[in-house]
Amino acid sequence: MQIVILAAGIGSRLKPLTDDIPKCLVSVNNKPLLEHQVDLFLSEESIREIIIIVGYRADLVRNFIKKTYKNANKILLIENKDYLNTNNMYSLFLAKDHIKGKFLFINGDVIIESKIFESFLSFQYEDAIAVDVGQYYEESMKVVQKEDFLNNISKKISKEEALGSSIDFYKFSKVGKQILFSKMEEIINKRKIVNLWTEIALQELLNESTLKMKAFDIKGKKWIEIDDFEDLRKAEQIFTK
Repeated sequence: MQIVILAAGIGSRLKPLTDDIPKCLVSVNNKPLLEHQVDLFLSEESIREIIIIVGYRADLVRNFIKKTYKNANKILLIENKDYLNTNNMYSLFLAKDHIKGKFLFINGDVIIESKIFESFLSFQYEDAIAVDVGQYYEESMKVVQKEDFLNNISKKISKEEALGSSIDFYKFSKVGKQILFSKMEEIINKRKIVNLWTEIALQELLNESTLKMKAFDIKGKKWIEIDDFEDLRKAEQIFTK
């Protein structure tokens, strides 16, 4: 199993913190966001490789990985040099030739507790979205379920329709990976659209029932997506040592 961390963004809502460092190196309780994620994923033996997509101040991320992880043979960095004009779908697409089979991906601004990761890995369905069932967050992607499978993902889904909010953590089988990357290739290379969220590709696949995905209920376990200073404050409260 491989895992991809999408960490190419600037994090403009965290300026001036991100004037000189990328969002993924902003600290939560004196530990960079990226370190929270990498430490968690390295702790699991079944994760054979962590792929980090970098962009803004990629040099700082490279130096951080080299300095922090002396034995970084399980970590691969891929640079999105066009991060200013693209979005995280393009970043994920850059990993296409490096992902060999089953994989997970997560946005680089999310912190989750270890129990979510452990349970998600063992979840019997290999094509799945980790969902905070019953919760509705305006900034988050929401999901809709129909007949046990998800059939929509979008920020615009109403509270009445929503099963819950995605925590931006996704899992794919080998077949699911092929379906997802085929859709992204269509959007990026054929339609020539490079500035979309990965969830746009997922939304099309779910609407078409081309990819059958299940919701993995995190059952109230701790997580947070950090977009602004209020989120950063909450994160330091939630994940205090």
